[in-house]
Amino acid sequence: MEQVGLADWPEGLDFALAVVRDDAVPRFGLRFEACEEDGLGLHFVAIVRTEAGLFALRRGVGAPAPGTQVWCVADGAPTAERIAAFCRAVGIDQSEVTWRAPSETVRNDGAATRPAEG
Repeated sequence: MEQVGLADWPEGLDFALAVVRDDAVPRFGLRFEACEEDGLGLHFVAIVRTEAGLFALRRGVGAPAPGTQVWCVADGAPTAERIAAFCRAVGIDQSEVTWRAPSETVRNDGAATRPAEG
């Protein structure tokens, strides 16, 4: 895992993938940068590049619940696979994930599709 700058985050559609316990994140040794965005207000962000791809770790000021949000670029990969890949890449157990995005695939055109059932 390598920390990169905010400028490395691509423009386009991204979404909250998961929330991990705050006490899992200090092990990563990341520096969070203050950032303010329309609709999100003030938050602190660290961008990491892993073998599983690029992820943004976000902590909101005054967030309704504790935890560090894990964001990813919408690239068509199923959310469950992306969460598992993130956890493997940063060396945390999936039990440290306190919230998961719904089990759907978000494509880069913004459309969401649910996996086939059965």
